[in-house]
Amino acid sequence: MSGSGTQFDFVALMQEKSSAHGFVLDDDQCRVVARLGSLIAAQAPRPPHHAGGVYLWGKVGRGKTFILDAFL
Repeated sequence: MSGSGTQFDFVALMQEKSSAHGFVLDDDQCRVVARLGSLIAAQAPRPPHHAGGVYLWGKVGRGKTFILDAFL
């Protein structure tokens, strides 16, 4: 990540992870992965009192936990 000179690519990581598990990410999942990847790339420092987090909402069985486990 920062300081290494190499940009971490969350989208590529998720493509590899999903493929390794036999999953194909659909359009909605790809949009979520791309958005989370942009959050990683932005990594703006936050004030110490700011509680950051991600809330991902969707139907049961859509891969939310799978995606967020890789994100966190």
